Amino acid sequence: MDATQLRLWCLQQGGAIEDFPFGPEHLVFKVSGKIFALSALGRAPLEVSLIEDSYDLVVSALPKRVRVQLGWAPESGVDSSP
Repeated sequence: MDATQLRLWCLQQGGAIEDFPFGPEHLVFKVSGKIFALSALGRAPLEVSLIEDSYDLVVSALPKRVRVQLGWAPESGVDSSP
């Protein structure tokens, strides 16, 4: 996966935005203000935190109304309690 593929995949997640809060060399993706993916763009090969699991963990902790707005359907093993 290269940086372009990473960006496209992350931005397909409901409510996801990209940000550079740590400077131009660190790409961050957030949902509802919470980081779910982080990558140091200058590293070869490209490294990234666990994306799908991180996204699910962040969204599962959001209020139910926000989860519904995002169209999030929990994967097995992720708690979706209110």
